[in-house]
Amino acid sequence: MTIVDTNNMQWKDYLGLPGVQFVVLSGDPSKPGIYTIRVKFEPHIMSRPHWHPEERYVTVFDPNTTTPVPVGGFADHTAKEIHYDGAKDEQVIVQITGMGPSGTIPVNPDGSNAK
Repeated sequence: MTIVDTNNMQWKDYLGLPGVQFVVLSGDPSKPGIYTIRVKFEPHIMSRPHWHPEERYVTVFDPNTTTPVPVGGFADHTAKEIHYDGAKDEQVIVQITGMGPSGTIPVNPDGSNAK
């Protein structure tokens, strides 16, 4: 058994998205196999719209309705479904589990893949 001490996690900056940090709890998102990460969003920080080739299980909210998933809630991000991640008025930490290798594909507002 591996126990992760949440008081000693080594958060890293998410390149290209100021105000976002992440920590790997288990596995390696860049390699085949199951992984679990946590992502921390500072208040009013949102990612660009994007999708992932793999299905991921994550707590997040819909920016159009700004209805947060309650603490301890659960959401399933279907593979290739365009979505946003982020925080509204306070810092948010989400936990994401998926099968690697993971990928993030940014998209334009019209839904086409960004270059």
